[in-house]
Amino acid sequence: MTKLNQILLTVAVAGTFTLASSASAQYRTVSDDGIAASPKVRMVLNEQKRNTAVIPPSTAVAGYRAVGADGIAASPKLRQQLDERNVPITVAPVK
Repeated sequence: MTKLNQILLTVAVAGTFTLASSASAQYRTVSDDGIAASPKVRMVLNEQKRNTAVIPPSTAVAGYRAVGADGIAASPKLRQQLDERNVPITVAPVK
């Protein structure tokens, strides 16, 4: 090999390694949450993640709860009526 060919080969190999190592700087479709998404959807997912508040398990959540202590899902008006009645529900034993 001539001196010029060795230099060109060295530059080509160095360029290949440079391109291969810079490929990791590209957009990652899969984030830390394991969901593959486009850049637009990833932006929405990240925004939702920032907007969700972490509520400690010992605190009560203010507002309407559809399912009461009796396990029945009801509207606020019906939930109020059910709470006023406060009739215990009994299930017949299985024989």
